[in-house]
Amino acid sequence: MTNDHFSMNILISEDNIRERVKELVEEIISDFVYNETTIVAALKGSFVFLADIIREFHRKGSELIVEFIDVSSYSGTTVSQGNPLIREFKRPSVCGRNVLLVDDILDTGHTLSKCKTILENEHPMVLKTCVFLVKDVKRLVDITPDYFGFTIEDKFVVGYGLDYDGKFRELPYIAEIEEISTSI
Repeated sequence: MTNDHFSMNILISEDNIRERVKELVEEIISDFVYNETTIVAALKGSFVFLADIIREFHRKGSELIVEFIDVSSYSGTTVSQGNPLIREFKRPSVCGRNVLLVDDILDTGHTLSKCKTILENEHPMVLKTCVFLVKDVKRLVDITPDYFGFTIEDKFVVGYGLDYDGKFRELPYIAEIEEISTSI
């Protein structure tokens, strides 16, 4: 698959994603003792994953509250900048609540760790983490998600909410992206 300036290789199909999201929600629900869960999603990359997760929670009869943390780690590049910028929206405290922190991808570990620390400081009853993709790389921060969708090689990927400089979030699958050289 190609775009004017990019070559894409599909790594995870839309059908595989749909099936894995159902499995993940079943795992999460079986681990949480209480019915109501607060999901805090790291924006922007997790929004498609989040939408599928909350619809699946609804199908299972679970009650949810959904909140957001705005995070930027890549800033228009294909490599994490290592110090995520957190722009938190005003949201209610998660003190004493069951909380699921949702993010799109775990690579360096900085973003998930920083968001988790913010929430831990509010003293939730339970705090679990869920990421859509885990890159098979050495982490700069020692963190392992409680739940994850897929493991991928160390490749820059787009689709299903993940982007390259704001582009390709709408793709219903995960694809490796490579810039096509246009020099003659």
